[in-house]
Amino acid sequence: VKSVVPTRFGNIELQAKREGDELAIDLIVPNSTTAEVRLPRGYSRLVCGDKSDKVLILTKGRYTIIAK
Repeated sequence: VKSVVPTRFGNIELQAKREGDELAIDLIVPNSTTAEVRLPRGYSRLVCGDKSDKVLILTKGRYTIIAK
């Protein structure tokens, strides 16, 4: 899945790809915004760097998130 959502702050860009039993999510969060990333059905946790939870709050930047 690949999606670009234009906002007044810039584009939210998302790409998700299943890799074995995991889901790899690449996300770009525009300046002056935050993203709330929720656990997709069928997975037990999200991992992004040193963060791991069922819901992640991310500020502006580029992220790789793994759903396990």
